[in-house]
Amino acid sequence: MAACVGLACAGHAQSTTRFDDRAIILPQRRVLPPVGRGMRLPVTLEKVDARVLVNGRSAQTSLTLTVKNGGKAPTEAELLLPVPEGAVIKGFYYGDGKTKWQASLMTADEARRLYDRIVARRLDPALLEFAGFCAIRSSVFPVPADSSVTLGVVYEQLLSPENGRLDYVLPRSEALSGGSQWFIRVEVAPRGKEKPCNVLVPSHGMEQSTQQDGTEVLTLKEPVMSPGPFRLSWSETSAKKGEAATGSDVSVYAAPDAANGRNGYFLIMLGKNASPGPASDQKDMERVPTAANLAIPREVTLVLDRSGSMRGEKLEKMKEASKQIISGLNTGEWFNVIAYNEGVDAFAPYPVQKTARTEKTAHEWLDSLTARGGTNIHEALKTALAPLTKEAERDIAMRSTPIEWSINSLINPLPVVLFLTDGQPTIGITSEKDIVALAEKGNEIKKRIFTIGVGTDLNAPLLRKMAEVSGGLPTYIQEGDQLEVKMARVFRQLSGPLFTNMRYEVCDMRGGKAPNRVQDVLPARVLPDLFAGAPVVLAGRYIGSEPFMVKCTYTGKKGKEASMSIVVDPGHISTVKDDFVARLWAARKIGELETALMDMGADPSRAEELLRDPKTKELVEEMMRLSHEFGIMSSAASFFADDGSSRVEGGSGIRPLWDMNAMSSRALGRVMSEERSGAAAIALQQNAMQKKMELSVNKFNTQKDALGRVVSSTHTAQIYQNSYVNRNGLWQENTVTAENPVADRTVQVGTPEYAAVADSLIRSNRQGLLALDGSVLFRLDGKLVLMQNSLP
Repeated sequence: MAACVGLACAGHAQSTTRFDDRAIILPQRRVLPPVGRGMRLPVTLEKVDARVLVNGRSAQTSLTLTVKNGGKAPTEAELLLPVPEGAVIKGFYYGDGKTKWQASLMTADEARRLYDRIVARRLDPALLEFAGFCAIRSSVFPVPADSSVTLGVVYEQLLSPENGRLDYVLPRSEALSGGSQWFIRVEVAPRGKEKPCNVLVPSHGMEQSTQQDGTEVLTLKEPVMSPGPFRLSWSETSAKKGEAATGSDVSVYAAPDAANGRNGYFLIMLGKNASPGPASDQKDMERVPTAANLAIPREVTLVLDRSGSMRGEKLEKMKEASKQIISGLNTGEWFNVIAYNEGVDAFAPYPVQKTARTEKTAHEWLDSLTARGGTNIHEALKTALAPLTKEAERDIAMRSTPIEWSINSLINPLPVVLFLTDGQPTIGITSEKDIVALAEKGNEIKKRIFTIGVGTDLNAPLLRKMAEVSGGLPTYIQEGDQLEVKMARVFRQLSGPLFTNMRYEVCDMRGGKAPNRVQDVLPARVLPDLFAGAPVVLAGRYIGSEPFMVKCTYTGKKGKEASMSIVVDPGHISTVKDDFVARLWAARKIGELETALMDMGADPSRAEELLRDPKTKELVEEMMRLSHEFGIMSSAASFFADDGSSRVEGGSGIRPLWDMNAMSSRALGRVMSEERSGAAAIALQQNAMQKKMELSVNKFNTQKDALGRVVSSTHTAQIYQNSYVNRNGLWQENTVTAENPVADRTVQVGTPEYAAVADSLIRSNRQGLLALDGSVLFRLDGKLVLMQNSLP
């Protein structure tokens, strides 16, 4: 150990080893071994704990690195950390932090020269993907034999608002494998009265929560991160004096098409700027709150399956969850409970206001429910959707106090149906097509239906379609899930309705209609309701580089119509690249095509006819084209494929099928007609809905297989706006369509020609290709280039 201390002192003052003899710790990539050591170096980076604290427009990033030396001798190492321009070092420590160690900030040009040197000597071209960033470089430190040490570095940067939003980037490699575990926690605090809004992490899946003071907290869902930089974006907002904090904020993202810079992709995100006020005075549960206390009140109808298959624990958990939902309503909001088997029973003849008395009575009614009989979904849905009769309206008026009636006349509650079932329709009208028609055309007052499917013995496409046609969403609760937790989660998503009946139209900057400025916009006609718990997203393709407006009309509090105009200016793209917008739009488009294909199977009598219909082939080919172009696996295309080459988590692999002929009638038949129930059917719906709601790029193409197991792939890559497929060790760009392509030129890592090609990739923001292990075949300036990123 004394030798180690002496080594530390020597390393701290002046290294006694040559630069090529040190291990370089690059957290965003890996540990680079000394020249000539190869992978025999025992030093590894075990994990990275990253904490980002955003206070107003200042971001402080703290990285804690655990480095292990599993060898029998101490090793010298140094830290090399790419950081954004403008970063300032606030601290660097080694071991217990008691001994001070040096770290210096390199400019982007200095860092590039160092990267070039390392690439030339160590043959690791992936370093060049960090070209353009500055770098923090530490003094040399020891890593004792058979021990772990901790490194810590803290840097700070100022964030400048651009296009009404703030962006934070943590540089990371595009490498698909070989990285360490990352644990990330981000806190975005309010800036005075301005609270963070529309927090978006397009690069990685994050869990999000809001603290009492308005601080947004994000934590990484899984310690194994998807490749690429960690990207965070948000906007600032504050409620004006005297206004209720129930308004909406808007974030706009845009990215030019890599193939045609005049056109491109846009994404508009509408979110809430504050949660609604307190629901009621807890000292007086009978008091009806004033309109200022609420956003838009809700009328919630719980429709509960009490058929024989619900007997036992499922029934008890459903009762408990229903009680929690009723208790979670604001005093003065409306509710009813409908229970069904072959018949239909209701707690009340029409929705009642939530008070302490009605809550207690409803709980007692729920306790009395038993499970027996069949499943009459059509009749239960018909009862839930029925509008109030004139007699019921008169009865409500007579039972209400004058104050209650005056308030109710000012506010139209948002009608929501939570429809739960664990089976398929077995009694009454059982046709999937007829039940969907009831949810859509028989829904006179446009109640939003949120379906909850329990187990696997149910018609999964039916539940999805019932929800979609009414403006709701489906939820599937499977074995191992907690029914009461999932039901509560659905209800939380419906908190604080802000805007309803949202429509949009595209206009020029003078307000004139200009539908020709956009194509393939999703959603295609109307927007979903805006709740406090979830944003509303509009994504599409823009045509031409001139600015245009999206005019949104909506119903707000007190039933008043209002509108907002959102400017999309493609010519003023953020300096922080928004290339993720194209892939998010493509995922949503593929999800729409997948569900359209599934819906064709609602009428089994037409299955054979639809399989032969040219329109079906057109739909499939468009889905496959988008999958190929953007590297997004389609459930319909790859659902039953398994070539054993994928990285698997709990199940078999999946692979893309770019060949149009690979979409066989057998696969089509399964998607359209056979897979209506069971784990496979549910997986298909969940995969499609995941794409349709995607807000973070799914680079590993994680989805569920036919057995409901989570699988993912490491032989597809998504870099900039292109996709790459690994075929027998060769990464091939989607623009290469020949069956046996021949490269116009071949470049080898470490040569001057390789450096020149790397510079061209950096200029076009495609340097992520350098991180792909092996060889990459791609187009550059019209030529087919084979780039060999490693020695033969």
